[in-house]
Amino acid sequence: MVKVIILREGQAPTIVYPATTLELLSYVREDFGPGKLVDGDSAVVLSGYSLKEDQELTWRPPAAAAAQPQPVDTSGHLVTQMLNDMPPIVHLPKSAAELKTLLLSTGPSHLRIPIPITAHNSLQSQLDSSRFQLLRAVDGYHDASAAFAALITKPPRDHGTEMTTTCAMSSFLGNTFDILSALSGITLSPTVILNRTERGAGSLSGAVPGQSRPDTLVVHAHSTVMIGEDKDNGKLQDAICDLQGYVKGGLGAVQYGTIPGIIAYAAAGVQLQFCFISKAGEVSSVGHALDLSSATGRLDAVCAIIQCYRIMATMSECLPPIEMRVTLWKVVERGPGTVMLTPSGASKAISNFKNHARATGASEAVLKGAYRAASQAAAKQRQEGKQPFLVYASSGPSFGRQYTVCTTPLGYHRTVSTEQDARHVAWACVQAASVLHAADIVHTDFRLQNVVWLADDHCMVIDLELCRSATAPLPSNFSQLHDWTDHTLEVEGGESYFRAASDLYQIGVMLQRLLQQSWSQHAHAFVAMLISKQLPASQGAQALTAEAAMCHEWFKGMQGKHG
Repeated sequence: MVKVIILREGQAPTIVYPATTLELLSYVREDFGPGKLVDGDSAVVLSGYSLKEDQELTWRPPAAAAAQPQPVDTSGHLVTQMLNDMPPIVHLPKSAAELKTLLLSTGPSHLRIPIPITAHNSLQSQLDSSRFQLLRAVDGYHDASAAFAALITKPPRDHGTEMTTTCAMSSFLGNTFDILSALSGITLSPTVILNRTERGAGSLSGAVPGQSRPDTLVVHAHSTVMIGEDKDNGKLQDAICDLQGYVKGGLGAVQYGTIPGIIAYAAAGVQLQFCFISKAGEVSSVGHALDLSSATGRLDAVCAIIQCYRIMATMSECLPPIEMRVTLWKVVERGPGTVMLTPSGASKAISNFKNHARATGASEAVLKGAYRAASQAAAKQRQEGKQPFLVYASSGPSFGRQYTVCTTPLGYHRTVSTEQDARHVAWACVQAASVLHAADIVHTDFRLQNVVWLADDHCMVIDLELCRSATAPLPSNFSQLHDWTDHTLEVEGGESYFRAASDLYQIGVMLQRLLQQSWSQHAHAFVAMLISKQLPASQGAQALTAEAAMCHEWFKGMQGKHG
């Protein structure tokens, strides 16, 4: 929190202690009504503005602004004119060299940024002629020109630590994106998301336990379209190395389709290096590092960020349509732990595995066995040229202070609306059950949320963290999972068991909720068989197994194509 003093004409100063700029803006909107906050240099405070301790800001209500003898604010016209003078971005950059041409060109076809006359005059002695031509002097007060001027004329403050590096980059990105989102007419509303550990002092890169993620995500419609990494002064190469680690498995076709690469940045103190991340996951520096302590470096940074915005707008139109897209590198709470999706899979962590094990019956031996079986099944699928039906570990599982595992590949969720969709879901589930049951392990949590798609006609079962022994009784203090029913468990000798038949029953419960009257007799018969936990009377009414379920008539033709 910082102390901010808000000045209002005819009113006593208001002192507030906001945690973030967004919190400050929300407060003044609710308490003061329409208007704007400006600093001592007449720069408008937007969401990405970096607040200072004991900073004085002035509140200008609309009536007061209208009463001042100033020209009308034509920010919208200034911004659209700035962009219209530039050639359109038709093709996405395929390499660092192509991205450099777009971001760091100072040729005559490049943009001209509107700034107030006073700022324009003050910058003339600080810039060479090629840079100075990128600026356009405008008369009067305009929100956009004042905001651009503040970014270009003011060096970052206290720029030695990772935290202050993050604050500076948040200001550059947030303010520029806010201006363009509001005034450019381009359909792109990126959100700058900071690693939660970057919001407090003493944060470290990758400080989310067991789940290293970029310090900055730029997200549009749940798509991560740009990433950034911040470090202490002098550690620029460390930041670039961290970026490489985040994308070492490549960008992945599920989230990025045929897009040739995304933009990234590495920053350390006042050094800013733009990077290109290729589809294969190679990180290449784009041009030279910019020095944000100089007006030249700050101007180059603003120009590059404007171009980043335009490139990301084009990129957003090329992303593959995913019905239930989840933001990459964003850590979310799930069950007893957290999960973070990456282009190549997921990173999962459970901070107190002992408590989790006591409550569910999971164990180190069982989870290692489950992932071993999954890995062997995936290897067999690869040998046959097929995709996996059961998620497997790319690293881990590890059982240190906390439980961690990285799984692969990355799938996506979508609505199951047809019988063929349901057949693909069921086929993946019974195959996964067969592999786990062969190792005397049960999944216990077969439901749609734990089935993802790798292609239009191929599904994969995920989330092995609730696996347990198929022969051991449930712990006395166990809690039933959300989708279990009164018929899920089997009771013997006064103890409850989740057995292999329970897994098959839960697959039946999931399919029963999807089942439609118009579906085939085979579909109805298969679901009824799973719910009964037995083979039909015509086959001897024996106890049902996953292997037997895979031979059902409903799956005719699936074994060769997707087995």
